[in-house]
Amino acid sequence: ANEGITAVGRPAATYDFRTIRWYKEKALKVYRQRLVSLKNELLSAGVLSQVNIFYLTDEPALHRNYIPSQAFLNGIEKTFKGVFPDKKSTMVFAEDRRSTDPFRGAHLNPPPSLDIVAVDPYFWDNTSTGCSEAEIRNSLYATNVNSTIDWALQFNRPIIVAGDAMLRSGVDPLQCYITGIYNILRNDTRISGLIWFIYDRAFREGSLTGAANSSTLIRTIKGLISSSPR
Repeated sequence: ANEGITAVGRPAATYDFRTIRWYKEKALKVYRQRLVSLKNELLSAGVLSQVNIFYLTDEPALHRNYIPSQAFLNGIEKTFKGVFPDKKSTMVFAEDRRSTDPFRGAHLNPPPSLDIVAVDPYFWDNTSTGCSEAEIRNSLYATNVNSTIDWALQFNRPIIVAGDAMLRSGVDPLQCYITGIYNILRNDTRISGLIWFIYDRAFREGSLTGAANSSTLIRTIKGLISSSPR
């Protein structure tokens, strides 16, 4: 904002912030200022003690225009711990090895002090994977091109998996598919949690819409959570 540069469209997604002189230092300084402000806001509201985990950044390997290196990603975590030393941190990881976009690529690693590794294995397939838990398991753990549990296990941290809560062209994912994901992860003690992403009504991106547009999908997810919480 202060560099005299005009960014159009969706600048966070399309603009290369590395063209800003001393970008890394400036970005981490502003980030720390925002964290301090946030901490004061949470203290003033009397809710800081109720916040246990902070989600620091999303899919760094897919946003290399503003997360240009492993060192910078480590700096995000280090800066956070400097302001919130007693709070847990997580980042969600996905990659795109097939892209020719210079701002997308292979995984960056979780920073050394990151508490929880979250994986985003994008369950884009609406129907063809079907209800076979063997196929679902294989995708979750080994073959998904965006992110896998097997990749996350090497870091010996608690793992959170981002599950699918979207419709495609107005069509729900198969209920047995959603149930299969939940059953597989519930029975793996190495998995600390499952979050459902795009769980809202307003989201729309191309043919994708949020789960809140389907009362059936919402009932399926809520039913799983209420029937056997872990």
